[in-house]
Amino acid sequence: MWYQELYKKIIELATIGNTLQAIGALAILRSVFKKIFATKIYVYFDEKATYDKRVIAGAGGKVGIFVHAFIAVKGVGHRHIKDCRGEIVKIEEFKNNRFAEHIGYRNACVVTKWANEVDFRTIDIYKENPRKLDLAFTVENDVLFRTYTERTVPRGVQLDFPKGKYRFSIRISGQNIKSIVKKYLISFDGVWNNIKVLEDNRNNYKTFVEL
Repeated sequence: MWYQELYKKIIELATIGNTLQAIGALAILRSVFKKIFATKIYVYFDEKATYDKRVIAGAGGKVGIFVHAFIAVKGVGHRHIKDCRGEIVKIEEFKNNRFAEHIGYRNACVVTKWANEVDFRTIDIYKENPRKLDLAFTVENDVLFRTYTERTVPRGVQLDFPKGKYRFSIRISGQNIKSIVKKYLISFDGVWNNIKVLEDNRNNYKTFVEL
């Protein structure tokens, strides 16, 4: 393997007294290994498992539909992501054939909830156990969809949205990973059980516009 050959070269340089060159080569090897074996985060969208219909606690027995993104660990490095957090960092509304930052969410950054957790704490995510992040939910017979976020947010930040088309930017971060931002397209026609979510990419854009 190439890294074995590089390691042999480092030993050879050190043996013949080229210490500075050996140190330089070792630094390169360490840097490459760090990138290869670093813990990586993988955010994916599984349409069959994204929509979760269930009774909402504290809502008088009403049913809701929860929309999730899936967060998993990918790579051959550490086996888990430490203190992983999901945040909605931007919401845009689609009007007049273009996206514009939603006036009710301008300059906001709100923590969203991990599915099946009792509060908004950070969690550790292990390789063999991907976790679901709640993006939004609807309530039976309601005409709004809602973000499942902390209710203690800056004044003026909107958390409930009427029918329309939106783009959510979600940032996933943790102690031992480089944070990433994923974008999701949400279409809601005002009927509680008819919310549609797509990943924001070129293939889905036309479908989203036509919804």
